[in-house]
Amino acid sequence: MGRKCQLTGKKANNAYAISHSHIRTKKLQEPNLQWKRVWCSQALGQAPAFHKSN
Repeated sequence: MGRKCQLTGKKANNAYAISHSHIRTKKLQEPNLQWKRVWCSQALGQAPAFHKSN
């Protein structure tokens, strides 16, 4: 499974890294994903964890 936000659906973005001499090389801009636990009263008092992007 790739790095993708389970809440908003954000995923990696294709971009160029441009050097001082303006040479372009491809790179991926990954989303800042972190595990978060969210309290849900309907889930029988459990706090499910999922990937969330900022």
